[in-house]
Amino acid sequence: MNFALDQHSRFTAAVQCHAGWPAVDIAETVSRPLLALNSKDEPDSEYKDFQQAIRVTTRFVDFPNMVHGWLSARGDLSKRDVREEYDCGYEMMLEWLGKYLDYSPRAIETALGRV
Repeated sequence: MNFALDQHSRFTAAVQCHAGWPAVDIAETVSRPLLALNSKDEPDSEYKDFQQAIRVTTRFVDFPNMVHGWLSARGDLSKRDVREEYDCGYEMMLEWLGKYLDYSPRAIETALGRV
């Protein structure tokens, strides 16, 4: 994640889904808004120092009934509760990225390295 969100990144925001191994030294390099969606397998205790080390806008949301990977291959969408949390997670992602991503032609050209 650090290479994607440091001060040299072309990304203007990011979403971290059920990520593992939070490290303070990585958190200190984050310079873009970050939304983190954590499952029950990413306990608050592991993310406390990580969260405190980030100096930009962040939002950490816990999904205490979901397993690691519920927003991807491990999400059993045939289960109502999983589907509801899955939908909630993706709605949060869309809202977050819609708020922080710049869709102007100039921003797109810059992101593609054309400017």
